[in-house]
Amino acid sequence: MADKNELTASGFALRALFALLLVFLTINPAGFSFYHWATTADTGPLALKLLAGVVLLIGWVIYLGATKNAPG
Repeated sequence: MADKNELTASGFALRALFALLLVFLTINPAGFSFYHWATTADTGPLALKLLAGVVLLIGWVIYLGATKNAPG
């Protein structure tokens, strides 16, 4: 049985994919990001922007907490 803390290639790829997704959903140079959407006054209701911001914030807290607790 594999060690629970062992990092496999697929586990690394999945973590890297989620990290890139989180970063690019938050802000990216293409202009299709939460930052660009939230700072544009005429797109989408405020409640939806706030909900998306909270979801991204939760994602960042989980990501940074997992990074802090990573072995090594």
